[in-house]
Amino acid sequence: MPMLNQASAILSTKMSQANISTTATADAHSFASLPLPADVVYPNNQVRRAKLQAYLDGLPLGIQESIRATIYFALKSNPPKPVAFMWRGGYDYRLEIDETFDAGPTVGTIGITLVGRYPDDPHPLATTIQAAQSGASSSKRRTKGAPRPAKRRASKRS
Repeated sequence: MPMLNQASAILSTKMSQANISTTATADAHSFASLPLPADVVYPNNQVRRAKLQAYLDGLPLGIQESIRATIYFALKSNPPKPVAFMWRGGYDYRLEIDETFDAGPTVGTIGITLVGRYPDDPHPLATTIQAAQSGASSSKRRTKGAPRPAKRRASKRS
């Protein structure tokens, strides 16, 4: 958990009003497609970068794509929009995104809050989820090699 809080703080600083132009120039291409890049947060710390990348890769794909698209939009906007990040622990994954409009001389901001499991706390259905994402059947019957049930004839009663 401390690593995710630290990663959120680092990314919030990189995408703050003071630094967003530099980040947009240097890192916008990193968010053009999945996977989410951990090297933007930890460019010089290989251990933390690997752990963060594993966490990001384990997020549900819809949440990964929502985060990526929001960051890419913010970096490609003219002028780039600052983004504030936050992580909170939770049982299931949830993403909260809020945005304020530009108000005259100030640029609007985007807030991204990711609610998710702790990195060392696997989801109870993790193996089933991985099997489903890889295209394997989640049916217990098929994994055990049991024969398929017999087909029934249509009923003549209506």
